[in-house]
Amino acid sequence: MKPNFNLKRIRREVPNPSNSLRLHRGEFGHNYLQKVNHDRYYADTEALIKEIKKNLKLSKNQNIVLGQGAESLIKDFIFWHSIKNKRNKRILIYEPNYFMYEYFAKLNGYKIFKFSLNVDENYYINENEILKYLKNYKIKLLVLVNPSAPIEKKIKEKSLIKILEYCKKKNIFIILDEVYADFYSKSSLNLLKKFDKLIIIRTFSKTAGYPGLKVGFSISGEKIFKAMNSLRLSVEHSSYVINKCIKLLKSNSIKNNQKIIKNTIYWGRKNFLKINIDSLTRTIIWFTIDLKQKKLKKKVIDKFKAKNIFVYHKFNKDFDTLISFTASHLNNFKYIFNLIKSVNTKLK
Repeated sequence: MKPNFNLKRIRREVPNPSNSLRLHRGEFGHNYLQKVNHDRYYADTEALIKEIKKNLKLSKNQNIVLGQGAESLIKDFIFWHSIKNKRNKRILIYEPNYFMYEYFAKLNGYKIFKFSLNVDENYYINENEILKYLKNYKIKLLVLVNPSAPIEKKIKEKSLIKILEYCKKKNIFIILDEVYADFYSKSSLNLLKKFDKLIIIRTFSKTAGYPGLKVGFSISGEKIFKAMNSLRLSVEHSSYVINKCIKLLKSNSIKNNQKIIKNTIYWGRKNFLKINIDSLTRTIIWFTIDLKQKKLKKKVIDKFKAKNIFVYHKFNKDFDTLISFTASHLNNFKYIFNLIKSVNTKLK
């Protein structure tokens, strides 16, 4: 019997235990005369979905599924696609990229093709280069991280539409990973109306600044939504996490975090240039620099280890002079900057 990814599932809004006596779901509950402890109740995940839709001004045909971070949604989508395309599992991803894309592709038996992101001055990716890969290797699943990380590159909207139109003709599904984009951006969401094989993935982790909550969400049309909805958990998150995310969306916390990231990146680009170090970052939280020399990189990493500082530096041989670190609070960033500057006396 074939798997059924169109199971009808309805997510209902759950009564608030603060003004209801909930005894219907096997929850521990509380003495109704006492103050409510929300940790003893299953979360009302529908309330968060409604708040996300409200913030992004989504239409009825733009459907949301919550996940344990972005990666659980990536896992479910690749699994569903692999079952749907048993005879032609060919995926195109960026190099370098979030390592779980390659992991889940291997787990599901895909043949993996990689589009290398060059360390050059070209910020925008030429869509014709991606189209060439799609044609030559008969790709069936395309992953676009826009903007990409840890090497920041971007696809313009016109270029993205051109790629999506080709994918529509060739029955290619697309994951548009926007975890590094502006959390409140709406520019790509309208594409869902025209392209039913597109799924957009976002998260509270990166530009929102709350990775510890592990909350991601996918936005898609009805066809993909039914599949993702079939695969989801009954309750994805705890009451604490759901309530926290709702409060964040109703406050200015996420926008404040984005301002911190933006200001730190601006300071970093300006000051690293003064000591002849190029930054490969314009907007994303991963601030990547090219130290040009392997020896200098080793000295910097050793210095960091001595100070118990953790940065990302395990790139493959094509990018082995790069390091990346989070562009968070400016004080942290200045500390990192001064350590790198002190490593080599030539840096002034």
